[in-house]
Amino acid sequence: MKPKAKPQISKGKNRFKKRKPRKQVGAIAYRRTKYGIKILIITSRGTGRWILPKGWPMENTPDSEAALIEAWEEAGVKRIKSDPMHCGSLRYNKVMKDGTDQPIEMQLFSFETAKLSKKFPERGQRKLRWVGVNTAIRKLKQPELKPILKQLKRHDGILRKLDDQRTMQLISQRKTQSWSATYKQRAERLVAAGRMQPAGRDAITQSKRLGLWDVMQDVDALVIPDDLQILLNKDATAATYFETCPPSYKRNVLRWLKSAKTERTRQKRLHSIFTECKAENRIPQM
Repeated sequence: MKPKAKPQISKGKNRFKKRKPRKQVGAIAYRRTKYGIKILIITSRGTGRWILPKGWPMENTPDSEAALIEAWEEAGVKRIKSDPMHCGSLRYNKVMKDGTDQPIEMQLFSFETAKLSKKFPERGQRKLRWVGVNTAIRKLKQPELKPILKQLKRHDGILRKLDDQRTMQLISQRKTQSWSATYKQRAERLVAAGRMQPAGRDAITQSKRLGLWDVMQDVDALVIPDDLQILLNKDATAATYFETCPPSYKRNVLRWLKSAKTERTRQKRLHSIFTECKAENRIPQM
C-alpha cells in the first residue's frame, strides 16, 4: 500500500510566514468644506481599487516628508495648510510581482491641503476623488482605517501642530447659522447632562429666536421641495438617479439648495442638480 502523501503548503503562504513586515508611508490629505471634511482617495494602477497615496520610505528623508512626496507624485497635492502629523498605522498584505504576499506596516500622516496641481508625475494614471469620511471608509475597505478617519471627522475646529508631541486646536463660539438634526441632538444631550456652557445656551436661544433652530428640519427628513421635484419629474433618469443616491448625499444637496440666498442662485442650483442627475453624475463639489 502506498504511503499517504503529505499535505502540500503553497510556496506563497510558506514565504509569507517567514517574511517580516516592510514599512510604507501613507498620506491622508483632507480639506474642509461647508459639507464637512473631504478626504483624497486615488485608484491603484494595478487593480483599480481605491487607496490612499502611499509608497516606500526614502533615504535621508523623514517619513512625514516622504508621505507628502508620494501625495504629490500620485495625486498632485501641491499646497498644504498644516504640517503633516502622524495619525496611526495599519497592516495589510501586498501582492508582490512573484505572486507572494508581503506584510506591510504603513505609517499614516494626515495634513490639510489647499490645492491640487493639474500637472504631476502620475497624472492620468489614476482616478482621483474627494469624498466624505464615511465614503472613504467604505471605499478603502480597510477596517483599521475607520477609527483614524473618524478622528478626522471630529476635528471641526482648526488643528495645528505645536511640536513633535503636541497639537493645538481652536475652540470658539458657534457661528449664528442653521442647526442640523445631529447638532441639535448633541446640544440637547449636553443640556440634559448639565454640561452646556452659557455661550452654548445663548447660541441655542438666539437660533430659536431667529428661526434657525428648525429651518433645516425638512432637509434632515429628506423632503424634496416642490420646484426640485417638478424638475426631476421631467426626466425619468434624473428622478431615478436622485432617488437612489445615498441619504447623506441627498441631504447635502438639499441643504445646498436651501442655503441659496437669492432666487437667482436657487435657480442656478436647481439647474445644476437636474443636469447632473440627468447625466447620472454627482455634483462635483459634493
